[in-house]
Amino acid sequence: MFVVNRKEFQKGLMTVSRLVQGLKARERDGVKITALASGKVWLETYSYDAQAKLSVSGKVFKEGEVILPSGLLLEIIGNLRSEEIFFKPIDNGVDLVADSTIYHLAIRNDEFPEFEPITDESDFVIDEEIFKSVLNRIIFCTGKGNPMLNGVYFNLKSETPAIVATDSERLALEKVYMNPGEGFNALIAKNVLEVLLAAEIYGEIGCKLNNSRVIFRDRNKEADKELIVVASLLGDKYPEYWRVVPGKTSSRIEVDRNILASSLRRIKPIVKDDIRAVRIKIENGEVILKAQSPSGEVTDKLPAKTEGEDVEIIMAIDFIEDFLSYGNWEVEIGLTNENSPVVFKFKGNDNYLYIAMPMEE
Repeated sequence: MFVVNRKEFQKGLMTVSRLVQGLKARERDGVKITALASGKVWLETYSYDAQAKLSVSGKVFKEGEVILPSGLLLEIIGNLRSEEIFFKPIDNGVDLVADSTIYHLAIRNDEFPEFEPITDESDFVIDEEIFKSVLNRIIFCTGKGNPMLNGVYFNLKSETPAIVATDSERLALEKVYMNPGEGFNALIAKNVLEVLLAAEIYGEIGCKLNNSRVIFRDRNKEADKELIVVASLLGDKYPEYWRVVPGKTSSRIEVDRNILASSLRRIKPIVKDDIRAVRIKIENGEVILKAQSPSGEVTDKLPAKTEGEDVEIIMAIDFIEDFLSYGNWEVEIGLTNENSPVVFKFKGNDNYLYIAMPMEE
């Protein structure tokens, strides 16, 4: 029997539910809610190879635990407007009370795996804001289907430590700095990392490799909230990504990020119902963006600096927009020809690299 703040509980539930979103097996979409006398209310989910556990603060009148369907609970809470939610156990169920609204919910009998013992040891510790910032610039490049492409590779034991993701058509890479002896090489599933991105963490994230499993946890013990994520690795091997990084490109564009983003927004109405592609052309020192479809065509000249030879490529608009979503710096684009990888960088951030293949004619 306990009371929690609706908004805080909803955020916590949305965070741990990231782990089970998209799973076809209904029996794995349960959330275990454990109320402790200390006032902590733990929310726990698990998937085939990962577990997530997050605490929120509450008023606990009686300790206990219950398992409810996370999807249903999110839908219910999303339609409530009360400041607090009251959970009260009844025979074979739970009463959820919010102001004048009462739900009688059936409980689940899922068998949750036990959390393995967690220590304070970490292979590396990183500031939460820096970690999320880097991860956001990388994770959108993960692929689907092939498990090797469905995760982010932490190549932290390398001479040039980096965090990498690719879907075979594009690749994002950011170099990171590690202290001697820190770090590991591990391929970690996208849905596991999405839990960390969604969580409100105050302070640092600690990461520990334990055999074939990785453990992330919030290192700020003074905060009311705690987060622990334990997951099996997808592996410790990854494609030799450095082989696709061009050493040099023959042409270069330097353009303001907002100017390029605005140009793409002007072009999108023409191609939104067709192949979402844009031609990027350097001609006589000018940068021209052009697109066409059965609806018509559009041409847009950009105020930009150029270097090198004239060149023309076709690029998926979504590929460019994904890159622009995670930085506000001036953009550098390196091009060679219609068959060579295009290199995107943010000026002033030499550690980050985004590479995308052009589309065929």
